[in-house]
Amino acid sequence: MIVIVSIVAIICTGLVAGIFLGHRAGVSLAMPILSPSSFVQLQQIIHRTFARMMPVLVIGSVLSSVLWVVLLGVDATYKGQRLPRRFRVTTVWTWAGGRWLLRFAQGTTIAEQPKASH
Repeated sequence: MIVIVSIVAIICTGLVAGIFLGHRAGVSLAMPILSPSSFVQLQQIIHRTFARMMPVLVIGSVLSSVLWVVLLGVDATYKGQRLPRRFRVTTVWTWAGGRWLLRFAQGTTIAEQPKASH
């Protein structure tokens, strides 16, 4: 299972990064010189193409990456103390334009409280 999850995480994350890099390296350089009508037409084409694809890729990337970390059983130390194999994902959602938007997501390992010695 961990092999499948890791492959999905790498492929989804790589595709998302490639799309962003391709846009930054190519399309964004052409945008300033387009006429307003050409700019709108370009944005409509891009939106039609990526509006269906990006949510699947981004959600797949985030969920598979988090699951991959959980399956790996995070084993780390902080300031010389061993962290437990527990993981928490914090998200911040906001209501905007009649729909919920994910504004922030963070993965965190949860440190156990030190046991008091008598």
